[in-house]
This record gives sequence, structure tokens and C-alpha cells, in this order.
Amino acid sequence: MKKRILLTGSSGFIGKLIYDSLDKSKFDIIKLSRSGESGIKIDISNQAPQEMEVDYVIHLAGKAHFIPRSEEEKKEFYKVNYIGTGNLLSALKVAKLKSIIFFSTVAVYGKDEGILITEDHDLLGKSPYALSKIQAEKLIIDYGKKNKIKTIVLRLPLIIGENPKGNLGSMINAIKNNYYFRIGQGEARKSIIAASDICRLIPELIELDGIYNLTDT
Repeated sequence: MKKRILLTGSSGFIGKLIYDSLDKSKFDIIKLSRSGESGIKIDISNQAPQEMEVDYVIHLAGKAHFIPRSEEEKKEFYKVNYIGTGNLLSALKVAKLKSIIFFSTVAVYGKDEGILITEDHDLLGKSPYALSKIQAEKLIIDYGKKNKIKTIVLRLPLIIGENPKGNLGSMINAIKNNYYFRIGQGEARKSIIAASDICRLIPELIELDGIYNLTDT
């Protein structure tokens, strides 16, 4: 019998790739997002989905790639990433639920630079984005402990792949338009991970438990 996976944020950059990569002969995948392409169309920052029974959850839905310019825009991170996560958890039946994979960010560490930062590093992120992810992480971890469900928190750096979002997408478009500049001597280095590697690891990750910094070499 197929295992059921709930995939939130299924219409996004990573969500689409994960959906395409999952073995449909092993998993029955329920898509959830604000887009009409999904099986469940809902904005979880405003309301909880109907109660559902699944074996695994891959929780991608969230707000990122955005610099807030007002208090109201700052609150959007809290509403989408924290309140939305709480609404999602309230809809899950725990009887069959085995694990939840939550996509977080290295921004929770609040460091502009560093080498070999471990998962035990203090969470010093102060941006609205980082704070909302810290709160959402705690919500999911506490939920897992209370209900004896595995929780996997992935703290990810810059994600690369075809047609990426955010600053990377803007930089690629600039280069395509023959606009490029270098800061200093061009010696800066940044941790990255390929979207394809995340997809490849998902079947292994759903059986784990804990917090992981996930990056390419």
C-alpha cells in the first residue's frame, strides 16, 4: 500500500522539483499551496486545512526572498512562516503520521560569515525571516516530541537550480543582459546546495530525526 505524503508549497521552485522527483509507485502525494495547480488550494497563513491523515509531511510553504519595508510587511513573515505552520499542524491526524520534514534556513544562526557552523550554534538571527523560522522550528520540534513523531529540520543555504528565485535569479538575469559587477577581488565564498540534491535525499530524510545543516561540498 502506498504511503501518503503531504507536500506544502508544492507550486514553488523547490516544491515542483520535489513532486517530480518522488517515486509515484511508492507514494501518493497530496499537493497543498495557494495556487490552483494544487490538490488542496488554501492559504494556511489565514486558515487551517481540513483534518487529514498522512504518513509523511514535507513542509515547504513559507515566505522568503523578500526585504520588508514596513512593520506590516515584517509581520507577514510571522504570519506565513509561524502561524501558517501552526495551522498546518492543527490539521494533521497523528495516528499514522511518521515524520515531518521542515525546510528552514541557515539565516537562523544570524551570521554573515563563518566556516563549518554546526547545528549546535546559537540561534542569533534577528531578521523577521530568521525569527519566524526559529519560531516555526520550535513549534514543529515540540509537536514531534509531544506526539512521538520524527521531525527533520533542514537548515539550508542558497539553493541553486533552473529558474531559481530571489537574488540568485536576479543575478542570473543580470548576467544574461550583459550586466555584471564584482565586489572587491571576487574572493567571497558562499555555501550552496543544488535543488536536485535535496530531491535525491528526501526519501532518506523522511526516516531520520533531528536538525541538519544541508550543503554541497
